[in-house]
Amino acid sequence: MQIAILAFLVMTAAVLVGWAAATHLPELIAGRRMRQRLLDVSLRPDESTEDGASLVKQRDEGSLPAIDRLVVRTPVGAWLARLIDQAGVKTSPAAVIMMSVVSAGAAAFVCAAFVHVPFAPLAAGRASSPGASASIAATRSASCVIAGG
Repeated sequence: MQIAILAFLVMTAAVLVGWAAATHLPELIAGRRMRQRLLDVSLRPDESTEDGASLVKQRDEGSLPAIDRLVVRTPVGAWLARLIDQAGVKTSPAAVIMMSVVSAGAAAFVCAAFVHVPFAPLAAGRASSPGASASIAATRSASCVIAGG
């Protein structure tokens, strides 16, 4: 009989401890998180962090900063820079343009090696650039409007 009473008391204590943990533990964890967030937000500007991080977003310099500055001044370059920022990609407008030029050149070279039509490499180079699908879609929609379709 004593073992049964002892088992009852142990299980009752385990249930009570489990209930207390389930009801009070989330509040304690939320309080700790809130205190940590408040400490993170209340970091004074004169206090420096270990890695020298800054609150001001630093613009990533590409491998070709002169071309970056030149490209960003144009309306298309500013659009491309905004698009890259929105995508959250760590690249620069000059890198995207250089990748486009290299891929267009490679496509034109491959096309010239296998297809012996005079203007085929130009078409292949144009089709390989990233904006080709958008310009093709715009051309198709414009031709549908003109044709009345």
